[in-house]
Parts: sequence; C-alpha cells; structure tokens
Amino acid sequence: MKKNKKNKILFVVPVMNGIGGIQSSLINLMSNLGYEYDVYLCVIGNYIDKKTPIPDSVKIVKGSKLLEYAYIDYDKQKDRFSFFEKIMFTLIKIIKKTLGLQFLVNTISRFFKVKGHFDTAIAFSNDIYRDGKLIMGGANRIVEKSVSADKKHGWIHNEAHREGLTETISKKTYKNFDTIVNVSYGCKTIFDNIIPAYKEKSKVAYNTFKKEEIIKKANSETNPFSNNVFNIVTVARVDNTQKRIDKVIECGQLLVENGFTDFKWYIVGDGPNMSELQDLVKDKGLTKYIIFEGRKSNPFVYMKHADVMVMTSDYEAYPMVSKESMIVGTPVICTQFPSANEVVDHQKNGLITGFDTIDIFKAIKECMVDPNLLNSLSNYLKSNEVTNEKALAQFDSIVRS
Repeated sequence: MKKNKKNKILFVVPVMNGIGGIQSSLINLMSNLGYEYDVYLCVIGNYIDKKTPIPDSVKIVKGSKLLEYAYIDYDKQKDRFSFFEKIMFTLIKIIKKTLGLQFLVNTISRFFKVKGHFDTAIAFSNDIYRDGKLIMGGANRIVEKSVSADKKHGWIHNEAHREGLTETISKKTYKNFDTIVNVSYGCKTIFDNIIPAYKEKSKVAYNTFKKEEIIKKANSETNPFSNNVFNIVTVARVDNTQKRIDKVIECGQLLVENGFTDFKWYIVGDGPNMSELQDLVKDKGLTKYIIFEGRKSNPFVYMKHADVMVMTSDYEAYPMVSKESMIVGTPVICTQFPSANEVVDHQKNGLITGFDTIDIFKAIKECMVDPNLLNSLSNYLKSNEVTNEKALAQFDSIVRS
C-alpha cells in the first residue's frame, strides 16, 4: 500500500435506530478517524434514524430492501410503508418465523451485493444466538458473502458466551475473517477460551469517545443535585440481569441501616425492570434516597456533578459509561467484571469491588467517610486525561496489518 493512499473502509451494521452502545461506539469511531481513511457505511436494514449523528464525511451505501423488512421494528415504522411494502413485510415475517432468521439472512446474502471494492470491510455488529439459533442478526454474513474487500474483520461487543457463541458457531462464523476484534482483553480471553484455534487472529480494539462533545454537554446545564449531600449516580439500562439495578436498592438500604442517610442516588436510564424497581423503592421507604430520573439525552451533566458514578453490573465488555464519567472528572466504583481493570485503575481513578452488595456498599462508604480518598481520585482524573490514543492505535494496527 502506498504511503499516502487512503484506506477505503466499509462499516456494516443492520440498522441505525439511535439506540444502544454498539451504534454509539460506531459513531464515535467514525468521528475520530483521520483523513487517512475514506469511510463508508452500509446499513443493511436500510434504516437510519433522523436523529442519528452520522459524520458528514461518511458515505452511505444502500442496503437490502428485503433485510429492511427482516430487521426493522414494523410497528414503529409502518406509516412509511406502501401497501405493497406491507405485504412484503408480512411475507418476510412469515419466512422469518417459520424458517428462522439464519435461513433468511443466508438466502438474501446470496443475491444482495454491495457495489464496489474496499480495502477493509468490518462487520461492526455481531450476531446473537440462543440455544444455537440466530435470534438477532448482525453483519457477519453480509460482510462475508456480499462485500468485496481485501481484508474482513468482525467485531464482538460483549463477552462472547453472553452472545451465545460456541466453538462450533464461532468456527463457522469467522473462518473467512482475517480478524475477530474484541472490545477488551477480558473479552478476548473469554473468546480465546471458547475457540483456541482462532487465538492468533483474535485482537482487541477499545471503544473511542467524542470527548469534546461529552465535555460540552456536561457543561451545558446546571447542577441537578443538592450540594449538601453525597450524590451518587448510576447511568445504565434499568435491568436486573446485566446491570443489576436491584443491587442499587440493596446498597441504598444498607447505607440507611448503617446510619449513612446523607446521600441521594440517581438512576439515569430506562429499561425492562423500571416499574418493579420503583415499587420496591417505595416498599422499602427509600424514595427520599433513590431517585429514578429515566432516560436522559444528556446524562453527562449528572456524571459531572456526582461525587461518584457507581456500576453494579454482573458483566460488562468495555463499559463506555465508565470512561465518559472519567472524562467529566468523576471517579468510578465498579464491580470486578473481566475488563474492570482495563477501565478503572484501582485506587487511582476509581475503585474496583466485589459483586456482592456488601462489597459495593463498603466501597461507597469508604468514599463517603474519607474525603481524602475522594479528593485523591478526583485529582488523579484532573492530571491524567482520558484519550482515544490507545484505542485508535489498536484500530489502525488491525486495519493496516
């Protein structure tokens, strides 16, 4: 490759509906790529939400109309379809239900082709399996069968076994890919244990961030908190499976029972367990202490003005919210998921604690009773800027290898 030649790179995803960490990480990455990349985006389901901030420099490649029927949420989009399109959607839905999404994607990929040739093609959204069946199609099959490129890479955005990847599925999915990219070394170790044969082509590339935008948003609104109490924030999907927001309530109860009543804990986000957790807070008499803020377009102002940002998750791949909190200067307390030591430097910019509620409680209590510790964590963040340098170097190394 000539030194000054731009790398013509194609990212492939099912849809861009403005929701979810994968889409955010893709937008961040495309925004951070330099002039040496000529960036294309193929949204194979043909749907990009109007509010999705695609960088102006990115060229959009048309996807598959049939996959649009397979991937989009019909109830939210039906008003834009013609009568004929509604009939096609119904037919595709029947095929999807009877023969499975795997059959549908495999069949369509034989006929749908992305025009042009690329130096690099990236299946940025991974498939998700349950009990060996494809339940959510990513972009792997389309990149493999429908794209012409010198190099092909597949991204995995979670712990591989959480996505239902087994040795058999991984071997079949990634046999024609040059690289399988994990978003943390913790995730890479999990993937390598599932399929040791692919260990050499299994790599790591961290998520990137739009720092200037995060800081600008964090400074755009006034402090939402009371200044005379210890303010805790958790920014997460409100669920009890991965994010374990139920532990927030348990920790809040422990704080009160142990005499720590000078705090408020704000939960920013929405999710499947919201109503039942709100009822639980009421039942336990904790409404004064635990406040559900719902989903916010600007969670960064909450992060900036909190004393600590707490993650109670049972598992994470490479949580973007932790770095976002650090970017605005707020220390993080997180559980010891596999990539925890890659996002938090223990006792420097935050604390890593056990999964048990009592462990999380003790870490919060430590910050509440020891202002010197909290000042030390905050001062470290002031003098150790969070950058995209390592993440972009990892990406560049993969793409140009």
